[in-house]
Amino acid sequence: MVADADRRRDFYQRAHGEPIELSNGSTLFATYWSPRGFQKLRGAIHRSDDSGKTWGLVSIVGADDRVIDEPEISLLPSGRLSLITRPDGAIFYSEDEGKTWRYSHTPFPKGARVKTPRFKMLSDGTLVCVMTAYGQLRLSWSTDEGKT
Repeated sequence: MVADADRRRDFYQRAHGEPIELSNGSTLFATYWSPRGFQKLRGAIHRSDDSGKTWGLVSIVGADDRVIDEPEISLLPSGRLSLITRPDGAIFYSEDEGKTWRYSHTPFPKGARVKTPRFKMLSDGTLVCVMTAYGQLRLSWSTDEGKT
């Protein structure tokens, strides 16, 4: 029998961003995880329907070779969800409250090293992203839900 402490060492999961609240009152939270020995990190979306008392896994993000590290989630004015990730700033979208995710694009030049991206939605619908890129603190914004 494997002790609980030993079982926990076989799995790695961390969070980076802040939870978001959906219009129905549910809360979503993005994490990144990996079983021990697995080389590629994946994203995970968790949901709470009781103000954070309990959480359930909604989806896994990243089934291809893409690394999903430090995911940050945002609710867009259209109701879609957007996710940005380290290390390359890849953008994903969900149209079904985080159950499925579609890779959209990487808005930064090839080889960009994006770290700790954080989304903030302004009252006028501008999506702001603060991050470290190219070794410097950067601010990017989009007025079209992250398309550009």
